[in-house]
Amino acid sequence: MSFKKFLFLFFLAFLSGFWAFYYLSLNINFSKAPTPWVLLTLLLFPSGYCVQALFKVPEANEHTSLSSDELRRLKPIIRIKTRRLSILATYYLISAMIVAIGFYAIPNSSENYIYFISLSGALITSSLCSFFYIKSIMDEAQEFKSKLIHRSEELKKRKEILEKANKEVD
Repeated sequence: MSFKKFLFLFFLAFLSGFWAFYYLSLNINFSKAPTPWVLLTLLLFPSGYCVQALFKVPEANEHTSLSSDELRRLKPIIRIKTRRLSILATYYLISAMIVAIGFYAIPNSSENYIYFISLSGALITSSLCSFFYIKSIMDEAQEFKSKLIHRSEELKKRKEILEKANKEVD
């Protein structure tokens, strides 16, 4: 998934989550609602996958079959993807802090509580939407490693065939 497409979907998920939770909050009595831990769990769900991706993406340049030119081209790509994942991880943490503080600081009877619930919904839907972007980065990294493994296996087979051909000629 391209980053521009992700940003568009992220913004769209944020807006649709805001409006969906806004209309839900008009019809739900929040004084009887359970604690907000379920919302925080949903909000932080993609963060675990994001942290995993943060550790996995830099491993892409560890393969021994990469040439110096390939490494030179690969390093900026890894840096950009790592920076984007770091921004997402920061977004998850800040969102979780906002939601946790808001649930304890804003009384249920306040008019602002409906807007806070709407903001929480927007943060949750955008957070869940970002999961698919992280998955696309993980898939891309795995596909790259797979290509490197197949390339090195192919090179070994070629060397073996060439060695056999040279032995037969002698």
